[in-house]
Amino acid sequence: MKKTMVIGIIVGFMLGFMGAGEVFAGDYFFREANIGSTRSDIRAREAMQTVSAADNHLGYEVRIEGYNFYAVYYFDEQDSFRQGSYMLADNFWSTSRYIQAYDLFKGILTEVYGHPESDSKHWLTEDGQPKRSWTDSEALSANLLSYYTEWRIDDDLTILMSLSAGPSSSISLRIDYYNEEEMAQLLEQDRQKSKSNF
Repeated sequence: MKKTMVIGIIVGFMLGFMGAGEVFAGDYFFREANIGSTRSDIRAREAMQTVSAADNHLGYEVRIEGYNFYAVYYFDEQDSFRQGSYMLADNFWSTSRYIQAYDLFKGILTEVYGHPESDSKHWLTEDGQPKRSWTDSEALSANLLSYYTEWRIDDDLTILMSLSAGPSSSISLRIDYYNEEEMAQLLEQDRQKSKSNF
């Protein structure tokens, strides 16, 4: 499977005192976990205290390059690790600070994994074109612009980074680590489950 990295601005946290290159690089799928790791395996390896736990995830607060992130591990129904995410936890008054963070982490991930497979801005206007009088910062605040960067590392990992505004104009930066094939299977299982509820 391919490792695809998409870098996105949602809210994010950093790891202990490690450098960003050490945080993102390594022999593991996500942090110190591989696909199939159990919840107890991950709890034993994580140095940080759990800040969020539910049936489908474990979350930790981490610090990377001066930014606070949530490192979140997602599990399937068999309690097997399937996806990891860094979600930016910092809130900034200026939208341009989110764009600066996105650019910083895109640069770090490019240094670690090489040039991204795709790197784009998506204008959410009727014609899909930028509004000429708007800055990127203004368009992001108004939920008219999203950023996406993706790395395909190998057949096992896809990394997607995204920066977008939500319904309440809250801006998110996130970096998701997932396996494309498994993600498609999980989405199909959810779709079938939803259909059976009707």
